[in-house]
Amino acid sequence: MAFRPKGSKTVDPVLGSRLLNAFWLAASLGGATLQFRLLAQALAASQAEGAGQYQGTLIACLGIAWLAGQMVGRALSGQAGRVTWGVWLLGTALAWLVTTSPAVALSLPPASAVLHLSALALLAFLLALFSSARMHQERPWPALRAGTRLAASLVGVLVGLCAAWLLPTWSGTIGVVLLLPLLSLDLWPAVRCPLPEPSRGRASASASLGNRHSGDAAQLGQSTQSGWWWSWLAGRRQLSLMLLESGATVILTSVWLVVQTLYAFSLARSQGLGILLWLLGGQLCALLLSGGALLTRVGRSLFGPPTHSIAPAFHNATRLAGWGMLALAAICLGMLGTPWLQAPWLLGLALAVYTLALGSWQRLYPRLLRGNAPEEGAARPQRSWIFPEPGGAQDLAKIRLARDEVARRCVSRWEKAFLMGMTLLTGALCDLWGVDPVLVLAGCALLGVVALALLTARYADRPIDDQGQSTPGAAARLGEFPATEALQALSPSSTSPAALFRVDGERDAREPMTTAQPPVSWEGSPAEHSSNRYAAQYSPFALNGDAEGGSPHDDNGSAMR
Repeated sequence: MAFRPKGSKTVDPVLGSRLLNAFWLAASLGGATLQFRLLAQALAASQAEGAGQYQGTLIACLGIAWLAGQMVGRALSGQAGRVTWGVWLLGTALAWLVTTSPAVALSLPPASAVLHLSALALLAFLLALFSSARMHQERPWPALRAGTRLAASLVGVLVGLCAAWLLPTWSGTIGVVLLLPLLSLDLWPAVRCPLPEPSRGRASASASLGNRHSGDAAQLGQSTQSGWWWSWLAGRRQLSLMLLESGATVILTSVWLVVQTLYAFSLARSQGLGILLWLLGGQLCALLLSGGALLTRVGRSLFGPPTHSIAPAFHNATRLAGWGMLALAAICLGMLGTPWLQAPWLLGLALAVYTLALGSWQRLYPRLLRGNAPEEGAARPQRSWIFPEPGGAQDLAKIRLARDEVARRCVSRWEKAFLMGMTLLTGALCDLWGVDPVLVLAGCALLGVVALALLTARYADRPIDDQGQSTPGAAARLGEFPATEALQALSPSSTSPAALFRVDGERDAREPMTTAQPPVSWEGSPAEHSSNRYAAQYSPFALNGDAEGGSPHDDNGSAMR
């Protein structure tokens, strides 16, 4: 724990939690405002330069640059401090606003269209990089609530859209002002923060997993078999849920990156920007209803903290309810693009229901994923003649959880690749067909993903017993673990002789027999946990006949005389 000078006053943890959540939400909305102001500026520039027929593709390319910046920012978040990333973000935003102001723009020489759009793409990459690296930093404040992240992801798009199109002159200033509270919180003296200052960079994975060696955590994702994560997630009954979540994320993110800017542009040409206020009002009402539902007993039990597991008796019903919420969100997304449902109040109602349904799914998803990884048999009792190191079963469970995390990262890499391709495809379809058909198509695609996951869940998530993995020490179970330092395959030649004593009477003691005994494990086991690597080499032996110690025969069936 960090040293605190005696007599220093620290912020109350409850107040600190509220400050962090409020300022983090404000910074998230400020970043969204700057993002959509940049997209609106690129759209206006393309219209002025005669590239109006490729507006969807242009917005898609800027969206891909923004996604790439977020990926790089998350990877580099530990290379600098919070204040450094905040200053870089604030300086880049101020430089952009100053150079694009009317007074400065008149004195700058005219640039070509390619150079202008390339500069906008580079600006989008830098803003996303600095913003993502700053937001993913660890702070000496209480943990950020899951509801804050969820509210920022649901409302941030529409808040940034309204600020960029309803207040185009002041949108840049609003975005910069919203970034300042979190920067002031990062400048707060460390001795007065509720928690000690975290170490620079990400914490070592081996410390969180309880491994002895720091190299174990780096090797958790190594496997001799490509695509091992597919069968691993299937055995853990997480494959269908993760594929469903990834498919929904790819479709919805690509749509909201491209379509919302083109939709606001079409509203601006038809003098109907007031519809954006109806849409924002619908989302705010949905958030108020969801917040009130979490105050009830039923809401807390169903949409409680993500760390709480769902009771096994209600798991299937909750899973169907989550799929139903995602299907309802797909229907509402298609309603937004239906030509005969374009009344402002209908659009606001559809977006409100969409927000409630999608928020419910995102709230249920971590709990469903947590409940889909059975841990039965993790605490299998050892025989009295085996002396394992303390924590052997716990180490195996931690390795299993580490495999889950590495497998999810593998899925995330494929998800990001598909997201970039789908974003470009969405932009091209918007140029060909328009905004409304793309919204209807996205809703139908999301419904198809839900239906496909529902039909194939029985085959994708193979029960553990069907794979011969009913216990964590079964041969097939251990065979699924890729080799690491904590779990290594043992060859027959690696066994060492063990001295076995046999006493037939009080005065009759024979010399110890040295015999090479294979490791006591399940038949055909290709691997063994490190805690039993040495202790399991000793087989039971008989004392005074067959009265104690189990079978008087060794593994080869010969009597030990």
